[in-house]
Amino acid sequence: MENLLNNEMEEKKVFKILSIDGGGIRGLIPAKVLEDVERELQRTEPDKKLYEHFDLICGTSTGAILALAIALGIPAGELVTFYKENAQMIFPKWYLKILPQKSRAFVTSIYSNKKLRKKLEEVYSKANGGKPPLMDDLKTKVCVPAFNGNTGEINVLKTRHHKDYHRDYKLPAHEVALSSSSAPVYFPPHTFSFSNEHGSGTNVNMIDGGIFANNPSMIGILEAVDKLGCDFSDVRLLSIGTGKGKHIIKTG
Repeated sequence: MENLLNNEMEEKKVFKILSIDGGGIRGLIPAKVLEDVERELQRTEPDKKLYEHFDLICGTSTGAILALAIALGIPAGELVTFYKENAQMIFPKWYLKILPQKSRAFVTSIYSNKKLRKKLEEVYSKANGGKPPLMDDLKTKVCVPAFNGNTGEINVLKTRHHKDYHRDYKLPAHEVALSSSSAPVYFPPHTFSFSNEHGSGTNVNMIDGGIFANNPSMIGILEAVDKLGCDFSDVRLLSIGTGKGKHIIKTG
């Protein structure tokens, strides 16, 4: 960790990537890790935001929520609070219990994404002077994987950090976060329209990027080497997971 973030001799040459995995409410785990990282970094550079220590931030699903928040300059400690205070609202475990057993087969998604969308827009807007931020408002390079269920295409939504990128920077950040975190069964596919000073459009049936890149570290490495011209030997990666879930198969 110290070599990755604080080696002054490498400061001008290395390309530093932060990668955050998907994992639903277990996003609390990388949020807490990043809070500790941020606290340690501020011992020597108290005025420096966490995003300023990385050249590229990648995040999938819940990791996308964190990646975009960090790229807006939101302190990791506030993100820990976000997960703790909103877990029950976003992921109400009682939902299926109130449905008759025979009715559950007809439920297309366990949770609604409306409350999560509203909360993300609120949190992101607060960090952007009260205005919902676009990808173009992020303060560092970002890559967020999502799957387009309408076209069957893999999408990696990116900031405008390359001359060929002329589409995704127009998208609202909270819509991008929700697109990457709309896990099948848990949340419905995310469809949204946008219109701003950069343009307008509609994205249909966006699905969780974890379908093809739950760990987006390779996306970050390829972006650095293939698109941004970095030498592989100069890339440094901090990849944070969300722990392991317990899977139980019941019989009878």
